[in-house]
Amino acid sequence: MVHSNTKNIILLLVDTHWGEVDWILPVLHKIREKKKDIRLVAIFSSKNLFDKRGNQLTLYNKLCEYTDEIIYPNPKNIITKTWDWFVNCLPMRAAAYYTDRLLQILFQKPQGTYFTTFLYNASFVFPKVVEPLDVKIILKDFSNDSRFDRKIEKCCSRAKIVVFPHATSILISQDCNQRNNPEYLRHFHKHDLFLVSTKYSVKWWAEQHCQEDAVPVGFPRLDKWWINEITSDEKLKDTDDYKWVEENKSNNKKILLYFTRHTSPCMLTLDSFEYLIKSTLEAVMSHEDAVLLIKPHPNQSIPQLLNILKDFDSRRWRIASLQAMLLANISDFVISMHSTCILDSLAVSKPVVEFFQYKDTPDDYPVKNDGYLICSNGKLGSPQRYLEIVAEADTKDELDFYISDYFSPAENPKDKIWEEQQLKFKDICGNSDSASATAAELILNMIKEDIQ
Repeated sequence: MVHSNTKNIILLLVDTHWGEVDWILPVLHKIREKKKDIRLVAIFSSKNLFDKRGNQLTLYNKLCEYTDEIIYPNPKNIITKTWDWFVNCLPMRAAAYYTDRLLQILFQKPQGTYFTTFLYNASFVFPKVVEPLDVKIILKDFSNDSRFDRKIEKCCSRAKIVVFPHATSILISQDCNQRNNPEYLRHFHKHDLFLVSTKYSVKWWAEQHCQEDAVPVGFPRLDKWWINEITSDEKLKDTDDYKWVEENKSNNKKILLYFTRHTSPCMLTLDSFEYLIKSTLEAVMSHEDAVLLIKPHPNQSIPQLLNILKDFDSRRWRIASLQAMLLANISDFVISMHSTCILDSLAVSKPVVEFFQYKDTPDDYPVKNDGYLICSNGKLGSPQRYLEIVAEADTKDELDFYISDYFSPAENPKDKIWEEQQLKFKDICGNSDSASATAAELILNMIKEDIQ
């Protein structure tokens, strides 16, 4: 870790899973490169979340390299759990709010530096490690607006808030996924800088959340220098996933990679999930020279997944823990459910098939969401299908066709589909090396303005 005693602190919030670190990591690298006297601190919402770093060693190692400190709240015991209940009950929250307001008026101090701060953080390690009023910038994934986030923001009442995208998501607005619920539109973060990846996302946030100030900077984690940075790491060769792949390659096996998704009422029922998993395993196992790496979604139920996998030869599949792009880079072919990992795979020039089943109409979904669009063929599909940067498979037969086509192109020609896939990807997502530097410059400019 880097060690800086400066009072100019940038604080990264990690609330629900390690995927929140992915988009911002190359930006932290550029911040550290441009400004040595910045103190970078990452704070996790719980020790339990931090302890999952064993499955995200690449992200963890890079986060350690760029930050001065990584902290998390103390594990909760009966005392702290009772205290949390006490301070969050309605009478105490009201008393804290009005006491804080009174002290603010009497002493003309920023809100959130007195009674409320003490109550909400009595069992919280953050104030002991970092002086809240020294925090100049708070960085947070746009998928988060939890009580944890609000606690930190209230403590650091003078900090400016930068919101950034979740992973490599592409958000595209259509009438079919418009949320017209006023309550939903109101439920969004306070922010001073809103970073997004593409021009499509600018329109989406304006129409879906009435946010007119989104700034497109590109995909930092798709910068060429960053891809080279993580894929050339020598530590990769010491991982069990890498060794498993190398062993199979030495036996002339083809490595297929599979990105799964967790079940949810909005996008993927349990029946569809089981069909997709079993069909993928059957399609891969029908090729004797193929093995399968499986990368579960961070919210995936592993026991649920293993219950299906137990019916297949365990020598031919492996649940992987390396970061998505690293896995794609050491694989030959990628199969994905609805996932942003499709872009990671395309970024390292791998052929990708999205194997997923969408409902017939938007009305068939219980809640409107940004996971589907009406594509050029009139069917519902992902943003990646809409942009035609991924091969589409809805059935096991279609999936098997693409696998066979890739590994036996002379027998099943498909009009150079994989070359066209790459060309469209580069056209839409760019082929730049400066997204991370652009984002870093915008963030550092906010600190300059604050100092002036």
